[in-house]
Amino acid sequence: AAARDRAKFDLWDANQAFSKVGMSDARYLPLERIVNQAVTEWQKGHFYGEEAQTASGSDRIVKLGQTIRCYTRCQCYAGQVINEMAPPAQRPEDLGLDTWQGDWGDWAVRDTGSTVVGD
Repeated sequence: AAARDRAKFDLWDANQAFSKVGMSDARYLPLERIVNQAVTEWQKGHFYGEEAQTASGSDRIVKLGQTIRCYTRCQCYAGQVINEMAPPAQRPEDLGLDTWQGDWGDWAVRDTGSTVVGD
């Protein structure tokens, strides 16, 4: 159920992001293929989920595994579309955060002029 719910929300977000791309945009066809793959995996997940409800024993476990894999693939394809339309942050500044004591990592090796006891 968790994989299905996450796939549903991710597919919705991907569809909303894709709807902002015009047909004249160079990204349209590649993104359309990925969205179609996500929708296909969603439909396959629904199909296997229905089959799992009527199956029993090890066949039920196999069908549940197929269901989860389909919904997970749907999430992955939808995530590709979402990340293409709104790439994730690469630096803290991309999130609107201030740098922490200057450049990242420099604070750890900054010479403060103090001496360590025992030198």
